[in-house]
Amino acid sequence: MKKLLAIALALMLLMASVACAETASVMTFSNPLITVTQGDQTNTADLTGSTLTVAMGMAGEEPVVTENGDVVDDRVPTIQFDIVKDGETLLNGVVQVIGERMVVDMEGLSRPIALDMSAAGGVAGDGYKTMFASLPELAKAKLPAFTGVEIPKVDLMAITAFLPMLGITPETTENSASFEVPAEMVNMLLQMLISQAPEQALQLFGGADALNQMLASGGFALKGNISDDGDTSVLDLGLYAAENGVTADEAFLVIDFVSAANSDVLNVEMSMQDQSITLGNLALTSVPDQAELNVALELMSGMIKLAFSLYPQDGAQVAALELSAQDQKLNASLVYGEKDGADYTDFTLAGENQFAMDLYVKTTGDGEGNEDGNCTMTLDTYTEPQQNIVIDGEISQRMVDDYTFNSIENAASAIDAATATEEENAQLQQELNEIGAKLQAAFDVIQPAA
Repeated sequence: MKKLLAIALALMLLMASVACAETASVMTFSNPLITVTQGDQTNTADLTGSTLTVAMGMAGEEPVVTENGDVVDDRVPTIQFDIVKDGETLLNGVVQVIGERMVVDMEGLSRPIALDMSAAGGVAGDGYKTMFASLPELAKAKLPAFTGVEIPKVDLMAITAFLPMLGITPETTENSASFEVPAEMVNMLLQMLISQAPEQALQLFGGADALNQMLASGGFALKGNISDDGDTSVLDLGLYAAENGVTADEAFLVIDFVSAANSDVLNVEMSMQDQSITLGNLALTSVPDQAELNVALELMSGMIKLAFSLYPQDGAQVAALELSAQDQKLNASLVYGEKDGADYTDFTLAGENQFAMDLYVKTTGDGEGNEDGNCTMTLDTYTEPQQNIVIDGEISQRMVDDYTFNSIENAASAIDAATATEEENAQLQQELNEIGAKLQAAFDVIQPAA
């Protein structure tokens, strides 16, 4: 049971120097009551007087405008967390996005830990800066309800207007068309694309070398048919292997796209040795007058399935996700709305026959980003030994104008999580174990329920 309490505290941390006073969104989880049931035995931990505080904001000096009008903003996105019990700080830590790295530091570590984000270029860092700088406005906003969306039918016949630009003359009737693109022209277009496309994009197809090798062996030709009866537009596109100037009679890859108002379906099939394999099927449907949107994706003949839905239910908004792969199924849902004058959010995550987790938060606010309420997290595990863990507590959010952040001064010496040496990993593991032992000793109060 002691280990379960330590794990629960670590999970709360995961969800979650130079002093700098800045505007911050401060969330506090306090006075938790933890109940653990295993078999016919129930134990509790009353942690009244304990508080987990998570503050988010931009740490550093305010932006300045140079003489030529440029804005210099050296602030960094920051998350600061503190665990306090009966007025004593047991742990404090800081997470900051510095340049192209996410750096984590906490009391008890001799060196911070860094995660390189350079693969995303400047997108990740800039995105965090924009989000954290917008926290005051985001804190005041409520999650919006989905009101429905109209998805227009795609006019696939419009494709025929572009084909003559490539030197291709389609055979057309009033509501249909067919066309062929010889392998020589496809290869030429692909070679132009390979020379211009970023290497990261080409990796999706095996890289530039693999594509050039395919083209050298003959490449492929395209044959397509388009039809439109007014309500539904259909594209059938076949890829035919070419070798030594001879094009195969049967397509090795067939792409079908069917579009109608509020419904689009894309299907990709590959033929191999008289067998047909569905590489992927994507369906997008909308019911605007019922504010419902559905996305369904199947890969590798149904080996991987994903379904996502948005819809209203009993006055609340529901976002639901189901993922299945290799006989394993994962379900997640987010339900949010207003009830009895309070806002509530209910997030559930379940692994079939493995676990189920529910996080329920109910708060009342003043419209200025300040909220007070209660939070309950329930975790059920279905593998032996089966357990039920319930964590109840008080939750609040405040927008604080003069919050004092701690910046990470020794970020340059941080251990790179991806390239850490065995010695660095060993030292880090020892320090984390000591931090965990300190927390466990402080919260070693779990007792049988009365």
